[in-house]
Amino acid sequence: MKKINNTVTFTLLLLGSVFFMRNSSRYKEEIRFRTLLFKIAAMFITAGSRAPKENLCAILKKIGEFFNAESVSLQLPDKEHDMLTGTLFWMRRESTKIPEYTGVKGNKSKHQYLKADIKVREKIIGSLCLELSHAGKKSRKDYTALLDTLSQLTGRILKKMKEEEKMYRMAYYDQLTQLPNRMLFNKKAEQAIHLARQKGEMAGFLFLDLDSFKNVNDTLGHECGDELLKSIAGRLSQAMESFCTVARFGGDEYLIMLEHISDKREVINAADTLMKLFAEAFILKEQKFYVTASAGISFFPGDGDDFKDLLKKADMAMYAAKLEGKNQYMIASEMNTRSNTYENN
Repeated sequence: MKKINNTVTFTLLLLGSVFFMRNSSRYKEEIRFRTLLFKIAAMFITAGSRAPKENLCAILKKIGEFFNAESVSLQLPDKEHDMLTGTLFWMRRESTKIPEYTGVKGNKSKHQYLKADIKVREKIIGSLCLELSHAGKKSRKDYTALLDTLSQLTGRILKKMKEEEKMYRMAYYDQLTQLPNRMLFNKKAEQAIHLARQKGEMAGFLFLDLDSFKNVNDTLGHECGDELLKSIAGRLSQAMESFCTVARFGGDEYLIMLEHISDKREVINAADTLMKLFAEAFILKEQKFYVTASAGISFFPGDGDDFKDLLKKADMAMYAAKLEGKNQYMIASEMNTRSNTYENN
């Protein structure tokens, strides 16, 4: 009897040890998963909505490493979230195969393909997909549950990104033309000047103002005037290269900045291009309408040490161009002696 009791006691202790080990293992796995969620949330809080694709790719990498997966993908086909429309991938370095997630159910290969919907306000906007090449200790149900939790977190992150992006655009972009506004341009200009000072480069600034824009509003109405401002913004943006920044300063005024330039001729060529944009008619109420513009140009270094001085010089040059007959540009440093008259007026 004593031997039996010892055997029963040993068996109970063994089962208890196994139970503890299993629960301990589950506990460790739960802690590891919670740590993953914390890291993902921390990454987003730190980065916010800036560089969304880079941030989300970093999140996919964390997920892939946690599951020791072959690949992870984030699919966002919803046009309402076009900030990130498309598919983002993370793949193991040794993997060369493009993942396929079509056969999620009933897949007979050694690979497991799991997919979880991403929802924002109860609407499915995309999916989070996982490819595993190993059976692992977890069941398909366990993996799916973890992936569902990650998809919920991803949905909240995307929602927050969209909200922050909306607030950012309201603060720093002109609502009519969708160009950067004065506030954002000022920031970019100060950064460009600081960088140019460090690298010994130049920066050029063009202050452009439409000629007789009031006539458009008086003749065709403010609605057509707004359409004209949007059309001009589109032409300016398309004409400028990637190293240029185009902004709406206010009213019918635009600012253009050229960075990383080594010769004034680059800015002058850009000004020539801008003037030619106004040779083509604008279509307003199905009718052709011609409008011209005058511009002033200032340079760093030479015309000022900060953007406030450079803007003032470009504004003076623009005003001088208007007095000289409009539909042209003038360089601040080349204004004749009448510039004193312009400044006093």
